[in-house]
Amino acid sequence: MTPARDEEILEIDPTMLKIRELEAFEELLGCSFDEAFGPGQPKTKALRALATVVKRRIDPGFSMDDAGDLIVKTVEKGPDPTSASGS
Repeated sequence: MTPARDEEILEIDPTMLKIRELEAFEELLGCSFDEAFGPGQPKTKALRALATVVKRRIDPGFSMDDAGDLIVKTVEKGPDPTSASGS
């Protein structure tokens, strides 16, 4: 399915966050990053918070409410080509 023209796709690599962004994420949710994305936890609010802190890089006034209109695409890393096993 192709997104509508006015929908913004935000590509996020969760391994490339600044410490201050992780702190902001945890403040928004009131729990640690590991807890927020842990097994059995609902992920939508965590994705919204993650999108919020990443968008605040260019728009400091971006809110959790604003993030609800984004399409989030997480970056998936392939095997590490520098490791002996490729993983």
